[in-house]
Amino acid sequence: MIAAVGVTSAQHVLVLLSGGLDSAACAWNYAREGRETRALFVDYGQPAAKREAEAAAAVAEHLAIPLRVVRITGLQVGAP
Repeated sequence: MIAAVGVTSAQHVLVLLSGGLDSAACAWNYAREGRETRALFVDYGQPAAKREAEAAAAVAEHLAIPLRVVRITGLQVGAP
């Protein structure tokens, strides 16, 4: 699980939100600091994408931050 954060300005952040503990804590911390926090979930065809997207949506809703979902097709996860 990666909690990558891109800081676009002193008050604006984008959190790659997987729905897991690390990225949720990262988003919570920035939102708590009063920064304009936005979240991004990437569905690249991972087996747990549906559950992860649901978790990310629940975290974003709880923190009252906007969530954008990006779906990437053509990647065969687990393929040789």
